[in-house]
Amino acid sequence: MRILIAWCHGGNWGHVSRQLALAGHARKLGAEVIWAVPASKANAMGPVRALGHRVLVSAAAQSESRTQSTPRCFADILLGIGFAEPPTLEAQTIAWMRLYGQVRPDRVVIDYAPAAQLAALLQGLPAVQLTNGFDSPPAHCPPYESRLRGPYLRQHAAARVQQVERNLSNVARRIEPDARTTLKELIEYPQRLV
Repeated sequence: MRILIAWCHGGNWGHVSRQLALAGHARKLGAEVIWAVPASKANAMGPVRALGHRVLVSAAAQSESRTQSTPRCFADILLGIGFAEPPTLEAQTIAWMRLYGQVRPDRVVIDYAPAAQLAALLQGLPAVQLTNGFDSPPAHCPPYESRLRGPYLRQHAAARVQQVERNLSNVARRIEPDARTTLKELIEYPQRLV
């Protein structure tokens, strides 16, 4: 079995540590493990390479958050990392699809890589998501604020979810004409390991 670990966003090496645990277990079971990371993280993957893992630079450019203010819900995060601009999201998704075509993984492990997750969904590629829950919230993307509640925050989250939904749907149809992808489908697609 060939497993591709897709890591795109997040600067915390906690992502790598939890992926390494899974990768080590998979290798003990005889799987080939390949990592796909953005160019900005590739040089720091020396310890992963030292363990005998192959590391590829993903062709999908890492979009750094462009959020001007504090994100109020996960939809804000998605909009800040490329989901606000359909051409950017389409380019990232197609780049992941090409990488999947080259590597031909049997499974994809997603760790904070929403465009890789969309590409796996569109290709029907079995996926597992390692998450602490942050990048796998309920599909309505409830507001983050625990002390502040009210109609404004709910309206804000709903408007952001609608924007993500429109862009997801448009991009999915451009890539796969029959695709009708929703944020709920995207979030719920991979099997989750929390």
